[in-house]
Amino acid sequence: MKDNNAENTKFKNLRHQKRETIAFNRCFEERVQQQQRRHPQ
Repeated sequence: MKDNNAENTKFKNLRHQKRETIAFNRCFEERVQQQQRRHPQ
């Protein structure tokens, strides 16, 4: 039971990290696009 709970916690943390990474990537892409608009190449 204890081991199973630890696995569940690890899995939840991984899913949470994944969601944060996706959100971070989206913010990063928006920032890059804004910079490109400000500084056309």
